[in-house]
Amino acid sequence: MDQLIGEAMKAVQADPEVLDYLTTSLHESHADEKAYHDQAVVALHQTYRKLQEKIDKAYTDKLDGVITAEFWEKQTAVWRKEQQESRDAVARHEGANQKYFELGLALLNTAGRAYDLYRVRSLPEKRQLAGFVVSNLAINGENVVPTYKEPFGLLAKGLSHPNWLPD
Repeated sequence: MDQLIGEAMKAVQADPEVLDYLTTSLHESHADEKAYHDQAVVALHQTYRKLQEKIDKAYTDKLDGVITAEFWEKQTAVWRKEQQESRDAVARHEGANQKYFELGLALLNTAGRAYDLYRVRSLPEKRQLAGFVVSNLAINGENVVPTYKEPFGLLAKGLSHPNWLPD
């Protein structure tokens, strides 16, 4: 059984040339992802500033007697809540930007060494590695049929059909 699971791990192990290509693609994709997050952060900062301008103007209106103190307090609470949501969204974007790249590199590293890592690990470590790559193993006669977690399923499919896309 160990050997059959090892074969499932071997199916996702890419050679260095493929890994270099995927790493380059990840870098390019990360640049796009970073641009998206940067743009979202700029928009969130603008939203925050506009809300602050509203708060400041409403305060002036309160002082001038244009609006009541109760209305100012109620509306300011709403705007402060929206400002907090903007700050939280900025933090999520900044965290996601870095996690995207780190996770991608970790997945590529695992894919590049999956079988080699599997061969030399203890049984509990093999189970953990297989659980990271495979979501289910079915037995079909004498064969083990893995259901891979993504992106390992795509990688296994691509590696089993090296010419599935022209050029």
